[in-house]
Amino acid sequence: MHSARPDVPLSGVAAGYPGHHISAPAMLPQLMEAATNCVRDFCRVQPGEKVLVVAEPDTDPLVAASMASAAKLAHAEVATITVNSFSAGGCERNSPGEMLMGAYQQADVIIACTYFEFAHAAKTFFSKIFGSRQRVCSILMGATPGCLVTSGRFPMGLYMEIAQRALERMRGCREIRYVTDSGTDLTFEGPQGLGVSEPLKTGTWSIFPPMGINFYPDNSNGVFVFDESTLHGRPLAPVRITMRDNFVAGVDADSMADAAIVDAFANGRYYMRHAVVGLNPKVRMVHAPQFERERAAGTAYLGVDGTGESGKIDRSGPGFAHLDVIFDTPTVYVDGKLFVDRRRLLLLEDPDLLKAAERYGDPKRILAQNPFIW
Repeated sequence: MHSARPDVPLSGVAAGYPGHHISAPAMLPQLMEAATNCVRDFCRVQPGEKVLVVAEPDTDPLVAASMASAAKLAHAEVATITVNSFSAGGCERNSPGEMLMGAYQQADVIIACTYFEFAHAAKTFFSKIFGSRQRVCSILMGATPGCLVTSGRFPMGLYMEIAQRALERMRGCREIRYVTDSGTDLTFEGPQGLGVSEPLKTGTWSIFPPMGINFYPDNSNGVFVFDESTLHGRPLAPVRITMRDNFVAGVDADSMADAAIVDAFANGRYYMRHAVVGLNPKVRMVHAPQFERERAAGTAYLGVDGTGESGKIDRSGPGFAHLDVIFDTPTVYVDGKLFVDRRRLLLLEDPDLLKAAERYGDPKRILAQNPFIW
């Protein structure tokens, strides 16, 4: 008699992935432009290197094929593997499987077209990537034609101009504060580890299309009310989470089912793992998945994770309960000064940046916070 059991939460159909912007053959020229931007200018694939494209059952086949084709045109040795969907928040303990790990260990470059984060899996966690010989490019929730033909074609050089200005603004700051009309008022004290999505080097990981500026705090206090989470999707009623000294101190939900979801996913105490402010002006906001929108200029998100039995913060390994939440229209302060005004990323109006953008066309249009590439 067959005995079935509920498996770990996966991505794909349950998260609404297949229904988003299915490709058509006529989109190939634009998809190839985005794939070349990824392979050549972001992953920096060299002739003779081994490139592994990782797909899931719900990955759009033309997206995976475009990445593989761009790598082939770069004269790399290319393999594509389709694996079971990665677990939500990295909650599966012994993943990924040995077949993927065997291919992963032989590759120089990995392009992961997976729905959830490849580097939150236990065997391919960030700490295993950093300092290795691999370069890992994560497409998470961006492996759709709609994402790639918009933000995926944004010029890498101009994105890095934006990113460097954001780093200059935040580097050395004492606090970053998120505020939203829905009730968020959260302060991150002593932001550390500031970094941006940038072209890959050996032993590094990053996200394509490029995302934003990432940091983790020495301390965090306040309340946040998210617009979407990796566990809830868009909640039907507000969920208010209180942070006290970097730990979740309370969950107050207008729907008790939503509170129960947070509790069910927990692995020990939840703590503040990291936070991000989006920098990419060409990311779609309408009908786009959460991890696509988190790249968008002027959005903000954060991730809490589990401590396990120790109850102590340890960012060197997976917490097996990574819960990401997004704020679609935040106001962000850096040391008390406006950085984002209700999703308007103010540095996009910097005169020097506008001057630099002239190389790519009308600077106001190319830097406009919408998905149109003029």
